[in-house]
Amino acid sequence: MVGIEPQRWHVTSSGIAYLEHAVALPSSKHFRRRALEILWAGSKSNYWENAVKNLILGAAAFSAPSPVFFGLWTSALTDASHGGTAGEVTGGSYDRVSKTNNTTNFATVGDNVAKVNSNDIQFPAASANWGTITYTGCFDGNAKTSGDNLLLWADLTASRVVNNGDTAKFATGDFSYTED
Repeated sequence: MVGIEPQRWHVTSSGIAYLEHAVALPSSKHFRRRALEILWAGSKSNYWENAVKNLILGAAAFSAPSPVFFGLWTSALTDASHGGTAGEVTGGSYDRVSKTNNTTNFATVGDNVAKVNSNDIQFPAASANWGTITYTGCFDGNAKTSGDNLLLWADLTASRVVNNGDTAKFATGDFSYTED
């Protein structure tokens, strides 16, 4: 009998996301890792773009949010989305992942280098099926209402199913954000 360990979802610094799981080979105690790769692309939200423009030209006060919250969606996010946008995963132990927005969790960079997470962004293990994940977003709040401003979002060009027992995760260095 072939057993399957819970899956782990990753997004690499090259912009590739994948679910990884170990497969027990028949009559063996050895496991083989298999990665299912998907590409992703995304954008800054209208909220974030306007905050940066008004800060740079106009000196409108703006403070970086802390903590920031990472969420998973089963339907589309856009630049106009917010924390109450329909399609966020619900139930089955799901919650957004909170990360303090500091240089411990997101190291300082320069010279147009990608900003990446300095430690894992791991969601709780699913205690029920979460459905087919197609988008991810980074927010300034966790109320799951329109009061939570979307900062960054990404669509997965190949969706992934998260089932009961799976653990979605962005491994250290795998959540990447760049600016031109």
